[in-house]
Amino acid sequence: MTLPKGLFNHICEELEQNDVDFTVHEDYSGRGMYGDICVGFSSENVMAVVFRLGMVIAELTNNDNPNEDWTDWLEDNKYSLCDLFTRGITDSLGLKTIVYFKGLQVENSQEDDSGGEEDDE
Repeated sequence: MTLPKGLFNHICEELEQNDVDFTVHEDYSGRGMYGDICVGFSSENVMAVVFRLGMVIAELTNNDNPNEDWTDWLEDNKYSLCDLFTRGITDSLGLKTIVYFKGLQVENSQEDDSGGEEDDE
């Protein structure tokens, strides 16, 4: 599943507004992925990220977002998106933990960066 960049940025902005300390990884390749990449979020408190991420997704899928360019995409994919976010996998990064979502990518993720701190850990 490929998220529209605007929707992904909105999700990251919502996480930032709630004082969740995280780093975005748009090109993470976890165990058993054989070079495939996906979206991940790392933090010293990854459970706070997962909890808030669930709340953001629930808010988005239960509310109208009439002026956003990704509204139609979200309406068409909300059940798949919710299901995908329940399948997070965690790995240790030393002092931090990453939660990543196999099969989740961001549209044009190499063109511009936003949301959280970008880092290649």
